[in-house]
Amino acid sequence: MDHQRTWSLSGFMDTTAGEIGRGAKEGWGEATEKSAHRLLTYLTPSTCRFAHCHPSLIAHRIRSNVNYLKSPNDNEKEGPSRFTYPAATVAVVYDKVKSSQVFYKAQTDEILSLAVHPGGVYVATGQRGNQAPVHVWNSATLETEAVLSLHTRGVSLLAWGEDGSRLVSVGVDDSHIVALWDWRMKKMVASGIGGDGLLLAVAISEDGKTIIAVGVKQVLFFTVEGRALRSKKGLIGKNSGGKKQVFSSCAFLNNDAYVGCASGEIYKFHSRKVVAIYQAHGISEPVNSLSRCAASGGLISGGEDGLVLIWDKSMKMVGSPTDMAEDVGEERVGTAGITTDCSVVSSQMSGNFVLLGTRGGDIFEVRKTDADSYVKKMVCSHGDKHANCLASHPSELVFASSGSDKTLRIWSVRRKVLVDMRILPVSGTALGFSSGSGESLCLGMSTGGVAIFDMMLNVINTFQHSNKAITCVKYSPDGNLLAVGSEDTNIYLYSVDRGYSRTGVCRGNLGPVIHLDFSTNSRFLQSNDTDHNIMFWNQWGDSVEFGGSDAKIERTR
Repeated sequence: MDHQRTWSLSGFMDTTAGEIGRGAKEGWGEATEKSAHRLLTYLTPSTCRFAHCHPSLIAHRIRSNVNYLKSPNDNEKEGPSRFTYPAATVAVVYDKVKSSQVFYKAQTDEILSLAVHPGGVYVATGQRGNQAPVHVWNSATLETEAVLSLHTRGVSLLAWGEDGSRLVSVGVDDSHIVALWDWRMKKMVASGIGGDGLLLAVAISEDGKTIIAVGVKQVLFFTVEGRALRSKKGLIGKNSGGKKQVFSSCAFLNNDAYVGCASGEIYKFHSRKVVAIYQAHGISEPVNSLSRCAASGGLISGGEDGLVLIWDKSMKMVGSPTDMAEDVGEERVGTAGITTDCSVVSSQMSGNFVLLGTRGGDIFEVRKTDADSYVKKMVCSHGDKHANCLASHPSELVFASSGSDKTLRIWSVRRKVLVDMRILPVSGTALGFSSGSGESLCLGMSTGGVAIFDMMLNVINTFQHSNKAITCVKYSPDGNLLAVGSEDTNIYLYSVDRGYSRTGVCRGNLGPVIHLDFSTNSRFLQSNDTDHNIMFWNQWGDSVEFGGSDAKIERTR
């Protein structure tokens, strides 16, 4: 059968072309309840929640950023019921059973690092800022247990010791200060200099005697000497195995250090020397995450190649790989199942369940069995730096968003789910639904182009009259006119009834246009720009003096 995709407030459905038709009038409303959900690797948006704040940090900067929590509701069949991840200045605690989220809000700036205590209840978070404290807080009560102040500019890395009594933090200052804390006593045990190079991962050995920090062409081993952390370089190259490169992840196993490399290899260190090399992931596919795996007695690794691999204590692979690029792959482009980048940046296993964060800004849970892997998308987000624009539908509880990750997304407000998505050639910068029924969605782009989409995110028109980014778009209340503001300071007017032919240009703003609004009778338009000017225009693009005979009687919203 020829299947098409549609979306509605009741969720995402597979329906045949004959059932809905490409011009179906109910496109923004309820869809036919005839669905053929794929239970194995099809990612149902009914389980795919979005945070109440933009969670793109989970992909853009932070590795090992998504962690399970322990809860009385945990069970072997369903796995851990809660997990946590950072989202801008808050840490999100997501409850799978209740499909709800709560937030730790005590951080005052963007969260750069997150680590969960071995007991699964306490969470440490580090932030950006001139004064960048580490907060330790209770995930059940959201109460702050400790505030640890030392770092300036920000805290890029955090890791707990095996017994949970010690916490290590790494700063983003020029010296990349490394600090070891007794968090319950709220005091620093020791500190040392991490050097000039960027550090990407940190871990503490099981016996608590050694800290490893890895980064760009360096592997550093720290030991406590009084109040100081003394570092020695890992021995790599001529007198040992391996080569210097970008080292992106690390973990300890039986007090030996394992380091993930940009080459796709995992180096094993004993007494600071490389003693074994494993080609774990694809050649030149960095190993982005490494963590202990209690189920196998070894490690779990996640790579740029989208593979998630489980290793036993002798570094033999256990079971079959989980291939995120294949399991949630390209055949779902344009649907709510797609993830824009399947590179794994965070991986953690609890029982038979694996929690994954991807560079595409999505969080997945994988249930491993002897025969297969069952993948479920838990959280969606714009996976790059910015969600540039939002637009709410005029009559339905849905909204659209677009960002620098070059995607256009439709979300349900009531159910908090992603219901459809389309990958774009360039970043979206402005959005607006048509007035009344909202059957059309206008997208302005960073290149100055404009695209009109129908209710199924099919492109029905494109045009361009500016060479700079579109900053705002607005339909007139009667739906007959579209106004498009640009960074070039102009406002372009288009007739909807005439196939979006251009009818006028408003010239005279002194800076890029940042907001547009029509009068209630659609005859006049007001705008303001980055130079704080408010200007008024008629429907042909002529400037209108405020207080003129026509404008005087107009009431703007």
